[in-house]
Amino acid sequence: MKNSLRKCSIFFELKNNFVIFIIENFSSHLTEESLLKLTHETNLLNIVELNLSCCNLQSMKILSELKNLRSLNFSFNELIKLDDLCYFYSLESIDLSYNRLVSLDGMKGLTKLNFLFATNNFLKKSLDDLLTLKKYCTSLVHLDLRGNSFEKVIKKSLFFY
Repeated sequence: MKNSLRKCSIFFELKNNFVIFIIENFSSHLTEESLLKLTHETNLLNIVELNLSCCNLQSMKILSELKNLRSLNFSFNELIKLDDLCYFYSLESIDLSYNRLVSLDGMKGLTKLNFLFATNNFLKKSLDDLLTLKKYCTSLVHLDLRGNSFEKVIKKSLFFY
């Protein structure tokens, strides 16, 4: 029987008096309490950059108190929807690549977001997703949606206008 807990790697870096944490290969039972314990922090507001790639996580709700979070790597997880993004008003960059996303609904309130990576998901509603991003992510300067099934739909629709 294979162990359900994976090895956890944590890296600390001090940047502009904030601590940046990279937590890789954690189990799917990450909580705010365990995040504080792993990072040796007493306040989640001190975390501005966080790497939670490859943690088998299905939700971002556990991160709801990270109000100062500016950069989040949530790639290679099990995320299906983005309902919990509304907590991250300061977010400037997010990597959602290699999850199981079917839509980009939930991007509302991310007016500071500059970089969005959502490659290799299951996104299909190209026009709806792009209109959502245009309306709610007004600072977006880099968008990478490669490897999603709607790429062909986007290309075809561009030729018909």
